[in-house]
Amino acid sequence: APAPAAITTLAASLGRFDGAYRIDPDGRVHLPQVVRLPAPGTPLSVPDGCVVVTGGLGGMGMTLAEQFAAAGVRVVLLHRRSTVPPDLAFAAYRCDVTDADQVAAVFATIRAEVGAIRGVIHAAGIAGDGYLLSRSREDYEAVLAPKVTGTWNIHRATLGDDLAFFVLASSRTALTGAPGQSDYTAANAFLNAFARYRRRLGLPALALCWNTWSGVGMAARLAGKTISAQSVLAPDQAYGVLAAALASGAEQVVVAMTDEASASFRITEPRMPEAVSVSVPAGEAEVLDIFREELGYDHPLTREDDFFDLGGDSIAGTQIVARIERSLGIKLAIADLLDSGTLGAILDRVFAVRGDCARAVETDLLDIFREELGYDRPLTREDDFFDLGGDSIAGTQIVARIERSLGIKLAIADLLDGGTLGAIVDRALASRETVAVPGLKSAPERDRYPVGREQLAILYADMASETHLGFNLPAFLILPCDLDKPRLEAALATLIRRHEVLRTSFCDFDSEHPNMIVHPFEGFVLEEAHIPDLSHKDDFIRPFDLRREAAFRVKLLVVAERDYVLFFDIHHALADGRTISLLNAELYRLYHGEPLAPVTAQQKDFAWAQLSSPDRAARDYWHNIYPDELPRLDLPADFPRPPIHTGRGGMYEFALADDLVAGIKAVARREGVTNYHVVLCAWSLLAAAYADRREVVIAVSMDRREEHLNTAGMLASLLPLRFDVDWDRPLTEVLRETKRISNDALRHRGYILNDLLMDLRPPPHPERSPLSEMILSYMNFEFASAGQGLFETLRFTKNASKTDLSIFGSDTGDRIGFALEYYADLFSHANVVKIGEDFTEILRRITSGNADAPLRFVPTRTVPAHFQYREIGAVLRNRVVALAHDSGVSAETVVLAAFVALLSRITHRRDLLVEIAPSASVPFTIDDDMEFDDLLKQTVTGLALARTGTLSSPSGEEAMSLGFAYCQGGEVVSGVRGGRYGLFCAVQDGGDGLAVRFEHDPQILSDETARNWLGYFERFLAGVTEGRES
Repeated sequence: APAPAAITTLAASLGRFDGAYRIDPDGRVHLPQVVRLPAPGTPLSVPDGCVVVTGGLGGMGMTLAEQFAAAGVRVVLLHRRSTVPPDLAFAAYRCDVTDADQVAAVFATIRAEVGAIRGVIHAAGIAGDGYLLSRSREDYEAVLAPKVTGTWNIHRATLGDDLAFFVLASSRTALTGAPGQSDYTAANAFLNAFARYRRRLGLPALALCWNTWSGVGMAARLAGKTISAQSVLAPDQAYGVLAAALASGAEQVVVAMTDEASASFRITEPRMPEAVSVSVPAGEAEVLDIFREELGYDHPLTREDDFFDLGGDSIAGTQIVARIERSLGIKLAIADLLDSGTLGAILDRVFAVRGDCARAVETDLLDIFREELGYDRPLTREDDFFDLGGDSIAGTQIVARIERSLGIKLAIADLLDGGTLGAIVDRALASRETVAVPGLKSAPERDRYPVGREQLAILYADMASETHLGFNLPAFLILPCDLDKPRLEAALATLIRRHEVLRTSFCDFDSEHPNMIVHPFEGFVLEEAHIPDLSHKDDFIRPFDLRREAAFRVKLLVVAERDYVLFFDIHHALADGRTISLLNAELYRLYHGEPLAPVTAQQKDFAWAQLSSPDRAARDYWHNIYPDELPRLDLPADFPRPPIHTGRGGMYEFALADDLVAGIKAVARREGVTNYHVVLCAWSLLAAAYADRREVVIAVSMDRREEHLNTAGMLASLLPLRFDVDWDRPLTEVLRETKRISNDALRHRGYILNDLLMDLRPPPHPERSPLSEMILSYMNFEFASAGQGLFETLRFTKNASKTDLSIFGSDTGDRIGFALEYYADLFSHANVVKIGEDFTEILRRITSGNADAPLRFVPTRTVPAHFQYREIGAVLRNRVVALAHDSGVSAETVVLAAFVALLSRITHRRDLLVEIAPSASVPFTIDDDMEFDDLLKQTVTGLALARTGTLSSPSGEEAMSLGFAYCQGGEVVSGVRGGRYGLFCAVQDGGDGLAVRFEHDPQILSDETARNWLGYFERFLAGVTEGRES
């Protein structure tokens, strides 16, 4: 029902306005103003696809269709007539736009028969004719239906389409009104409002308030009535007007002729009676104003507004939650915003939390009185301070403790005046309401600081693992060709002075809780390194030794004496993904002379607050989630899990297609979730399908910076989300359950995975990462927004992985991509590619299926590989490199030749064929008296011809198919996928040794035979390289 204040204002405003105006629930009035648009700078552009025009057989629809077609655009007409002209030049479909099922079916047919829908012009409508008192309700609703119900149906049917525009054919009557046209005026006013609604969703929309067209539409029907020729538009002008309106980027445009006085349809300022007033609940208006200011709106927001429709997301939510706490002393979680939907639901949550807080504070206050006055029994609000023995001396102690413990400042007089404890408590609560709650407190000055819990988890894992690059967070930034090195050096110095983590080291490694030392800034000199090409850049990524060196490195790389790349690397215990993007963005601004907002908190401040204020409620929550033995997640692997995690890894990256991204957004809007929830749901379904079990755990990374978004540090917490995947539940319920699990975890992120493991102390599992075999980090940082200055980055290879599968999602708004960092001693690269493909297929089914039905997905099982593995040390590896150098060939050539020579000797075969890539094989003919140097030459020639595609493979069946792959610091390659090879030799050159793996088909080679052959191979390499300098 309308708000009382709005009804009061409506009654007072009647007769005081010319044209349309809007009244908010709080009684405030909004009046539109018309301003002239500049001339369009760019012509109307329609991407490949078609434009759908509703009301297509009417005068306006047909006119626009013909003009679009003349511009080379495919046009589809929607109409309600039983027949169409036989000479109609356009594809035409009969469709009642007020019927949602018809609209959905017809639009699906258009996509299938004509192509992608890239634009909509909604021109369907009925003109009203008659005063309200003389019209029936049915007549009135018939005028509203095509513009109200029809618009909504078309909006819903096109949520998954990548539209360039969505034009609503409105009318100037929506602004000025017209006698006998209240229904038509209301229908067009709805179109104007709906354009604003779509814009808030981030969707294209334009409400175009047309004037009268000459001889078309209403002008033709009202030929006998008076219409000023001054305000009439010639139909051949329509396309140009539409193009200009779209080019303006405005959500509402009014059409007027050049010599027409726009004052004739501009709204005049009213004079409202002073009696109109609005009563808003205490505090509610302030919260609504916080939402309005943080979301960037000029007009007041109401309880009915939807947080997501207003453009709300987790980033805006962080700022809003922090501001509500600062202003009102009410502590919300981001999840309270993401769960609630309308602002009214959020307001209810805000004041429920305030009530809960007040009750908790009251309990704490009564406990302070009890302890300070020396009572064993609980005290109540009815107890009298003086009857309990209270006096000024006890009051001094009580006041001091209340301020220390609760941050509430009272005077002694408040106690002496109060009488009952209830009156004193009410005074304390009132005092608390009026004092802004302080934010994160700075850590006290110390020589060394405790590390935070996220940092502690990484330091423990680093100390317990073999040396690898899993905890390095490197970046390579492409710098301008005309680099100003002194300016870059100064910018870096400012960055290091600004962020303490860039000058922090660790100490006390042998204690249970290591500490960190923040070193004073003592100047900075940028070192240079010269490299011939970018293939050498990854050599600068090397493991950190935190006991002996700093955890931040930076160096200017001069490439081929002409290009510049800045390399920096920071240990994961001092940085997370957001930190890397933040450093890039701030360095860009500093280098270009742009100002930066001050840093409001440092890493040590978060660590101090974490250790000094434990979150007991969060602890209880997670202990309830994991009361028994911890579950394990074992995805189907290609190789047996090593007894100790080696840290060796690989990377596979892929991006989602544009239509799939649009589909994810549409599902998120429809189901009231976020893109992240849709993605998380898909990964949980994939994990359950792959592991063939309902219960799966995915550890998610959640940022705990709150409003301190410009803080660099390790502030990403791992939270182990536990899913019970029921394949019989409708998809819409699965999505809602995913949102609930995620938001509940977000509310309890004060107790992280490492806390849980330290408290539960499960049996050691050096072969895996408990409760985090699968990690999802979803990054939708504001740094990816348009206009944000960033240095372009280069890809790099670390060949490291901290767990089985780490999923890094990047959501820039228009693009969603993923990088899968995988445990290479568990999964082959081909298997991880298939994981990416299956994940994409699940997303396809989520975005295209029936949300009210269960989603079905059964993965294709892969055949685990049999393999034998051996590490060849640095001495023999260097001898291989020396032989290659002396012979003028590559190390790959030496290793392949040795592999072929070995196979020829032990299988007694003269002719061998080795596949080095799909559809690229090298044939070998080996004589008993062939020298190894001659085999090297044959190998060089064979590799060159195979890779250029000029080598024809010999015909005939091979007794055992052979494969070979050699990686110089790259990803480990696997060849066994369902028995594709009898024997596949995979060699990875890590610089300090060779990792050799013989993958084999157990039906051709037994494990023992393959293991023996691998031993022979090492000895053969030692023999052919004997005497070489290492």
